[in-house]
Amino acid sequence: SSEGKGSVFTTDIALAVLMAAPRSVASWDIVVQRVGPSLFLDVRDGSSLYDNIVSETAQDAPEDESKDQNNMNSMTALNSEAGYINYCYSQQCIDRSSAPNSVKEGDKTLTDAWAQRTQDPPTPAGKAFRYRRFELDDDLFLVVRCELDASLETKDGSQAYITTKALNEFDPAISGVNWRQKLESQRAAVLANELKNNRNKLARWTCQAMLAGADYLKMGYVSRNHSKDNVHHFVLGTILYRPADFATQIDLKPENMWGIATAVVKKLMTLPIEGDSKYLLLKDPNNPQVSIYKVPADSFDYEEHEEETGEVENDDDDSDFE
Repeated sequence: SSEGKGSVFTTDIALAVLMAAPRSVASWDIVVQRVGPSLFLDVRDGSSLYDNIVSETAQDAPEDESKDQNNMNSMTALNSEAGYINYCYSQQCIDRSSAPNSVKEGDKTLTDAWAQRTQDPPTPAGKAFRYRRFELDDDLFLVVRCELDASLETKDGSQAYITTKALNEFDPAISGVNWRQKLESQRAAVLANELKNNRNKLARWTCQAMLAGADYLKMGYVSRNHSKDNVHHFVLGTILYRPADFATQIDLKPENMWGIATAVVKKLMTLPIEGDSKYLLLKDPNNPQVSIYKVPADSFDYEEHEEETGEVENDDDDSDFE
């Protein structure tokens, strides 16, 4: 931002949510911050956007029922299970017998600065960040931090980048298609059923792969060992898709993706600049509309709140009581 590399800065997760917004059903929010002429879009800590929502667009979507706290097929339980499966699948796809490939592309001064940065908390093995710049309009540049999960060596000796995702089957009686019976013989029918039940999630994953410039989207089909066992799972199949080809299969048009992103960014750029202004982009939970709310500048600054809480507790400890 300080070097004028772009006007808008965001992550692939936040941008993919906007691009796939017409397919979303569940509520979501994105934090928007104006700092001078620059605009920052990010996902707040603890946001539902980090969840792998299961059957969001299904006709009978799972619900959280307070009557049964141990329901393994409730929305919360299924989302947690799907997140765990995606993490384990991404790690299982890594060949740990070979040394990792170091990704150092772009301007040498930038790659050297990245290598010398203050180390963040360790990321999962196989994860690489790729910063890409896109031109939305005249003098309006978008910088996106994208994620890549793995790489593989192609037949011509070059490196191909991959993003890995996993779809999960929890109960064939509910989903409507038994993967163990249909995945090999009727793969198109399985994908069509997943597209009906998880239309938004598949669109987001495809957007993220296209934004990162990934050569392949590696999709795993993971099923429970038994419909009543949400701990043990089997990988029934794996398919490599070209992101652009998969986007065509699920009727995701790049011109619509970028049209939505450009329109939203241009609208956000008109927000008034009053110091470091902060806003919340919120998708209505009951209607297909997105609203913009202005919030206090220190909203969602969890580290500052934790420090303030710690100071208050220390003051209490130093007090004398009789």
